[in-house]
Amino acid sequence: MTSLATLADYEIFVYSLRDRFPIIRRATLTIIHRGQDTAELRGDVEFEGDLRLGVREYLRFDLEPPRILQYSYEVWRGSEKLWTGRHLAVSPRFAARLTVVEPAHRGRIEEVPAGAEARKPGPFAASAR
Repeated sequence: MTSLATLADYEIFVYSLRDRFPIIRRATLTIIHRGQDTAELRGDVEFEGDLRLGVREYLRFDLEPPRILQYSYEVWRGSEKLWTGRHLAVSPRFAARLTVVEPAHRGRIEEVPAGAEARKPGPFAASAR
């Protein structure tokens, strides 16, 4: 498991995907810095079998734990869109009160009641299989 606690860690993870996963034919992922601890990830990952994953994420690493606040993922085979998963615009002021549920749960977000202790999601991590 790779810890992705900082923006620098995330950059290393993203830019080394092709080296670690031979099934990836091409990747155009680009990290755009929006501040010292915030960034946007955009681009595509192309796989064997004419599959393409379109990615767009807005990330904040100044939160504990770091979070993906907005994302959009699309899966394509050739020109046919197979799947879309999105969680769109969250104002930064409101985002401090949210807990992001892992994308496997379709990007659902939950508001943390005022004064209640926030549930802490698992560490911002990914595994290389």
